[in-house]
Amino acid sequence: MPVGLLVVFKYVLIALIWLFFLRALRAVYVQVRPPKVKKAKEEAPRPVVDESAKRSGWITAPKLLDRSASNPHVRFGLRAIGDTEETGDVWPIDNFVTIGRSAGCTISIPDDEFSSSVHCRLTKTDTNYLIEDLGSTNGTYLNGKVLNSPAVVSEGDEISAGRSRFKVVRV
Repeated sequence: MPVGLLVVFKYVLIALIWLFFLRALRAVYVQVRPPKVKKAKEEAPRPVVDESAKRSGWITAPKLLDRSASNPHVRFGLRAIGDTEETGDVWPIDNFVTIGRSAGCTISIPDDEFSSSVHCRLTKTDTNYLIEDLGSTNGTYLNGKVLNSPAVVSEGDEISAGRSRFKVVRV
């Protein structure tokens, strides 16, 4: 093989090794850095944050009032379950609820690195409540099973989005 070609291969190999090294450093940095807090646009409604949400990083957006369901007296909400400070907090499902890391989600879970920016959505229809995965990387689970298409949720169902878990409860 010509010497010039070997020199070119040597520099290409060195460049690839450096690129690999830099990508590994970036991956480590992304995992150890503190989470970024994005500021909402001024036009967007400001989220309502109670004291427990400030401590834990969970943010609850303003509630949307919609009582158009066929039985307005039966309302569901999501209760956080698990070993976190948020355990027991309940978010009512008035019109729809989004779960994810984004500050624009109804239930914002910025510290859950396994959750997508907008992970899943629960929607109130005229007769029931539906959950759908919004193309999340790690999937949404309903009662321990991967959610592949929109599904009806009922009282007592367990929803997992990333490492965060919620139980559907009557509000």
